[in-house]
Amino acid sequence: MATLPTILVNGNGVVGPRNWQSTAQAYTTVDEGISAADGTVIQPDASANNVDTSFTVANTPADFQSMDSLSWQVRYLALSRSDDTLGLQIRVMSGATVLAAADAAGAFQTVSANITNSTMQNSAVTAFAYVNTSASKTLWDAAEVELRSLYAVSMGDDGARVRVDTLELTGTYTATSVAGTHRMFAIF
Repeated sequence: MATLPTILVNGNGVVGPRNWQSTAQAYTTVDEGISAADGTVIQPDASANNVDTSFTVANTPADFQSMDSLSWQVRYLALSRSDDTLGLQIRVMSGATVLAAADAAGAFQTVSANITNSTMQNSAVTAFAYVNTSASKTLWDAAEVELRSLYAVSMGDDGARVRVDTLELTGTYTATSVAGTHRMFAIF
């Protein structure tokens, strides 16, 4: 088992609308990782429930054979929240293939079900409940991390938004092993 280098966002994904930010380069806002968080954020354009977006992530190491475990960490806050409930969820997909999620069916895993902090907060490093340990390097190298913003109105819409500063993935993987060539010589 090998330790996965920290995997960061490196491009806009294809799942979900780009309505998390008005720029076509939304990924450059969240690509720095937790330790280099810069305070620039993405957010949904509307206070609506189940607003999804996705980002491509960096490739796995060259010796990657299979993923053993995968964890996420997200830096986020709630903007303009009064009494509405905001949440954030995450999963990792490769096309229709579930790579990491709350379950094998691809349910989103909850980052926070009730975001109340109005200043940036790092989530704990949290393992995905399900990791597809049989998925190939090709699938993992085509992975997209998907975020879902949740919103429930209470006594009138606050116009609140979930804001995300950055996210990163960490974990462990099985490395390929290269069998050596051995020759035996008999000396007479």
